Amino acid sequence: MWTTDDLWGSGLSAAERDQLRLDVGRPAWELQNDEGGGLILALLLRPWLRHNPSAASQSARCWLVWTGTHWTPDVWRCHLDLARELAAVWDAYADEVRRTSGDDAADAVAKWADKCRQVSRLEAALKIASALPALRVTSADFDGPDCDYHLSCASGVIDVRTGDLHPHDPCRRMSLRSAPASYEPNADWHGTRGAEHVERVTCGDVELAAYLQRLAGAALWGVQREHVFALWHGPRGGNGKG
Repeated sequence: MWTTDDLWGSGLSAAERDQLRLDVGRPAWELQNDEGGGLILALLLRPWLRHNPSAASQSARCWLVWTGTHWTPDVWRCHLDLARELAAVWDAYADEVRRTSGDDAADAVAKWADKCRQVSRLEAALKIASALPALRVTSADFDGPDCDYHLSCASGVIDVRTGDLHPHDPCRRMSLRSAPASYEPNADWHGTRGAEHVERVTCGDVELAAYLQRLAGAALWGVQREHVFALWHGPRGGNGKG
């Protein structure tokens, strides 16, 4: 028997399965129309996409895509590419109908599946999906207090207060750019190019080097705790001010 778990995996909760039925009284894949398409897309796209209608006037920037490390405006139009999977939903349903109800009923479903490969049908389904709670967000939903003191990097999310590394989690809703480097908790700073550079530009001033390290660390907090304005100055270029 073909089920929603074949599409979204066993991680789909009972509440999310119920969303597929909503007020229509039957599974969304039985609705061969744009409403059914919108209901399916809302759950099909939920792991990777959100829609923020207040983000910008351009439709691409209203969609946010999960990169694996953070949320970012969908300038690549991934939402339209992922929406192409909608036709596969009805293709699978057509196969099930063919086994249970015969060719005539299955052909009708397959015909609708072909229509869903048209851009106009995909965009109509996306328009409905974007207004549903599963995908609808506002700018205030991102980078909230739970993101304070947390820095996203290539290997996870660092709690800068403790140094603990946590897995990336789209539910945290971090939308700021992720640092491209990986975090190595046990890395030794001494003897690295960075340490050598700081020693050179501070002329071996250990106290100044320690201050610069604290200042750089404070910049990672994500909150305003220290009222400090750092002004870099020097007699000429090439000494680390940039």
